[in-house]
Formats: sequence, structure tokens, C-alpha cells
Amino acid sequence: MKKIRITLVLMLLIILSFSTYGQENEQTVNKIEFKKLPKKVRNQVNSLKGYKILSTTYIVENNKKVYTVKIDNGKSKHDLKMDENGNLLGREEDYL
Repeated sequence: MKKIRITLVLMLLIILSFSTYGQENEQTVNKIEFKKLPKKVRNQVNSLKGYKILSTTYIVENNKKVYTVKIDNGKSKHDLKMDENGNLLGREEDYL
């Protein structure tokens, strides 16, 4: 009888762990047109000369939008992460 209880408890724990696995990091990436970005973000990107804008997206993180702008200058590609005020939060670079 004791072995059955232990087995049932273990099965319950396994089922519960699978039901919540990966839920804490689910973020939806939303596409947005460049002209619809906040003005401060657009100004920051426009200040970069010689870059072509490939795409613009945002995610909601801690109840704030974080914008990602993918840019290319022919030699390298960059993913710029910015807050709503145009402050640079991070950058990823990919050489061609």
C-alpha cells in the first residue's frame, strides 16, 4: 500500500512538472512597422548613418515594451534592443 502511494505521488509530481515546463519564458514577438515605433526609438535608429533597416519587432518584458531593430550596413548585421525612450539595452552583432 505504501509503495502505491509513493508511486502515485511521484506520477503526480511528474505530470505537474510537465504541465508548467517552459511557461515562465513564453514571450510573444510582435512585428511593428518602423514608422509606428516610438519617436525616440526612430530618432535613435535614424542617427545611425549607412545602415539599412531589415525588421522591427517588440516584446513585452516586465510590463514594458522592448524593441528590437535589425539593421545591416553591408559588412555586418546588428540587433539593437531599446526601451521606449530609445535607450540602448543591448546589441548583438553578426558578421557577414
